[in-house]
Amino acid sequence: MLNSSVKYSDYYVYETENLFSTFWEKTKNSRQTNLYFINELIKSIIFYIQKTLKIKCFVEDFTKQVNSISLIQNGLKPSDDPDSLIESYSKKLKQLNSLQSVYILITTKYGYVLNNDISIKINNAIIDAHKNINTCINSIEDEQKNGIYIYGSQIGCEGDANGREVLQKLRTLPHSFVEFREEYFDPNHVSGGTCTAMSLDMATRIEKHCPPKEVKNFREFTRFIKKISIDYSRSTKIFRDRQSAFNSISVSRKAPDPARAKVEALASYHSLAVDIAAPNLSISIDKVNYIKNFIKEVDQVSTGTYLIRNLKLADNHKLEEHGHSTLLIKTRWGSLYYDPNYGIQSLTKNTAEEVMEFLTEDMHNFQLTQPRLYRLSLDSSSNSNLIV
Repeated sequence: MLNSSVKYSDYYVYETENLFSTFWEKTKNSRQTNLYFINELIKSIIFYIQKTLKIKCFVEDFTKQVNSISLIQNGLKPSDDPDSLIESYSKKLKQLNSLQSVYILITTKYGYVLNNDISIKINNAIIDAHKNINTCINSIEDEQKNGIYIYGSQIGCEGDANGREVLQKLRTLPHSFVEFREEYFDPNHVSGGTCTAMSLDMATRIEKHCPPKEVKNFREFTRFIKKISIDYSRSTKIFRDRQSAFNSISVSRKAPDPARAKVEALASYHSLAVDIAAPNLSISIDKVNYIKNFIKEVDQVSTGTYLIRNLKLADNHKLEEHGHSTLLIKTRWGSLYYDPNYGIQSLTKNTAEEVMEFLTEDMHNFQLTQPRLYRLSLDSSSNSNLIV
């Protein structure tokens, strides 16, 4: 019951009630796992109670109580580290509990009950916030425990193809020691897979829209990956067309580093450059030491999008019988691995060992002997070719 000595403006009460209601309606579709929303919600509830009541002693007492539990903040920028993020959400739960307690304490002390409709909305907002924060914490903990896995495949990788336009563009680009030759080009069909076309396309989209070296929020990054992953659930004619042109590659034996020259030529189609290439080693010489050295390389590489090209060498025009292309996507917060045959999955803290396990399986299945990492970067001044 409102104390009879209290005077306030009916218009001002209506105005502040309308402000809170407008905020509530505008944000009802975005009240999910959003720390910024929770922060704004808390501030709007405090603002509403303080300004609507317009009781000096109440406002002073309420503000003192609120400040004592550090509810009002100037923005919220939690660390993207999962443990720190969970801690940030947990603090918000405590703040909401404290806010509820302070509200009950103060309104009881001054014998004032808010407009019933607004009280219900505030209560529902706090309940929703609790539910959504707990959902977010559970989601983070689940991803920490199990990681993410997104299905992918090369279904549809063999069939009709018309890579003439791709071939023509590749021939207009400058390449050192590499040619795309007509005699090795099949204008009607592609076989043997489209792993390189699919991997380079994904790498280009990542570098163009969400470069790993600039990632500040790993959950946002994985949401981006999940969003584009549908385009890599199977192969398409676009990928077959590109792969048919890629397959016409020929490299000179005079090249200082033939393997790198081939990757640079293929990547140039997307305006990608190779800015780092791992040492060129062969597992056939010393398997145990090679695995140790490769694991060391993966551990030491910096953030970025890495094409892993795994080859079975041969004495022919492209110095390989066949190969397989995958991606290692490394951020400061975590890493993902993409294999066109299986999809995308997150890696644990033992990133290098996990990558080696994947590659060892490929080596066994496809008789490959030479996996190698190439970090790709996008030339922002050029127009890259993407599937979307």
